[in-house]
Amino acid sequence: VALDIDETLAWTGGYWLQQMQKLFGNPENLTPEEMFKKYKLCQHVPYYASNPEAMQWMHERRSCDDTQRKLPAIDGAVAGVAELCKHVNVVAYLTVRPHKLAEGTAWWLQQSGFPAASVVCKPDEVAFEEGNAWKAGVLGQLYPHVRGMVDDNPSVLLSFVPDPKPTPTKPGQPTTDQQAASVSASASEEERVHGYPGTFFLFGHDDEEAAALLRKLDDRTQAARGAGLRVEMREVVVCPTWDAVVAAVERKAAEINQN
Repeated sequence: VALDIDETLAWTGGYWLQQMQKLFGNPENLTPEEMFKKYKLCQHVPYYASNPEAMQWMHERRSCDDTQRKLPAIDGAVAGVAELCKHVNVVAYLTVRPHKLAEGTAWWLQQSGFPAASVVCKPDEVAFEEGNAWKAGVLGQLYPHVRGMVDDNPSVLLSFVPDPKPTPTKPGQPTTDQQAASVSASASEEERVHGYPGTFFLFGHDDEEAAALLRKLDDRTQAARGAGLRVEMREVVVCPTWDAVVAAVERKAAEINQN
């Protein structure tokens, strides 16, 4: 398996929100945990998103090696990964952190007690906004060497399935008809199968959140199929805690060994 880092192993969002509350205020008087549960991403907190200084602070933290070294581990992650290693090999840490943070990230993993494995970071030239699509592409390329991924981010899942809805165009860009024709031509030319053939262990979401995320994935999958694209998603397993991750991976490993 491969493991995500931020919000799967490292409590990055909580640490950031703790710092941001000190620097930029906390008008709702929420704890970092409450704020993270409500908004999920720091950039989605409205009074930070509308504050240029707060947005600049976040931008700088994304490429700050020192910040990565200070992050706390997610509760249960160290013990959970140790237990995971009794059933499967952890072969990579796959993260949208920029490559310039690879050394500090490896240091943090070692100091926190996680097993040694390759750290695969996003190339620096890939924009932050394209990180999840990049990660999905790498994960697809790693299969079948890597048969599963533990990750908290549903955007990675959605990146496996193209959105057939035409996007608004700007002057000089292809029209929506041209975009649709391009998607159809690409699909028919390459007969590409979209999706992920491995198992995606979706970490850190409660039942209600997970159900909404899976409905969104199913809606996009059906829309893509309706547009004539081939989509095959093998399995998404919801794991709200690290104990649930270990149990799910153990079951999956037993199934593979039986076959």
